[in-house]
Amino acid sequence: MTFKNGLPFNGKLPDELDNLKKRINENKASLIIVDGEIGMGKTTLAVEVADYHQVNEINLKTQLGMGGEDFMRKLRDALDDKKLNVIVYDEAGDYAKRGFQSKLNKMLNRIFDTFRTFKILIILVLPMFVKLDKELFDKGIPRLLIHIKERNDKWGKFGIYGAYRMSWLSYHMGNPKLINKKIAYNYVRPNSWGYFHNLSLKRARQLDKISTESKIGIFDDQMVIVDGLILTKDIARELGISISYCRNLIKRFECKPKRIVKNKKYYDKKVLNKLRHRKET
Repeated sequence: MTFKNGLPFNGKLPDELDNLKKRINENKASLIIVDGEIGMGKTTLAVEVADYHQVNEINLKTQLGMGGEDFMRKLRDALDDKKLNVIVYDEAGDYAKRGFQSKLNKMLNRIFDTFRTFKILIILVLPMFVKLDKELFDKGIPRLLIHIKERNDKWGKFGIYGAYRMSWLSYHMGNPKLINKKIAYNYVRPNSWGYFHNLSLKRARQLDKISTESKIGIFDDQMVIVDGLILTKDIARELGISISYCRNLIKRFECKPKRIVKNKKYYDKKVLNKLRHRKET
């Protein structure tokens, strides 16, 4: 479903994206952020923006990174494929992980310091853009914020914020008296408003499948944390030994993993005590 302009979104967003493409072609680092509450269609709009930038539909399997590790792998692959000029990073549950904010900012700084000349647009999907640190803004990297304000089963409404208005949003969100950071959007008007439609049924199902698989992975990761399981590297660190020697100990004393997630072996903490005792004797 499209608007009169033939696109799945309207307003001044196409013009903003065209201006951003010129900036990227001049080797200037550029980042688009799509934020909003859960279920507002952030990933849907991010994919539609990516399609527009690439001039054809992106490959969701290779150009949509669900989580930091998946994103970095796909970014590396994109650098080898000269036909790809955009990649989407959906935080996909990373947001709730310990140290996410620090890891995200380090990763983005490293990416734009290193890959700026490859002319690849990165679209970042987050619950709230303010998690990005000041250093990125000082470098002029975030150029466009698309904040989804509301959505129903037919369309979603978004506001577009340029770098200047993003700085004011960040200022208000940093106010300790502000009970809910989202109230800041009431203090700063967007540059313009627009609407977007859903993806085609076929692509929506494909996106839903990818998203569901990612959520199952997140659930598995959380269950590992709840169960208090540990990896070989954690055991090695606690025992003060190398990972290779730790693997030998695990094999020697026939320690079986309690769970295997994404080809990673997780052990009960009792294994740590067992190996510590065996090591000392």
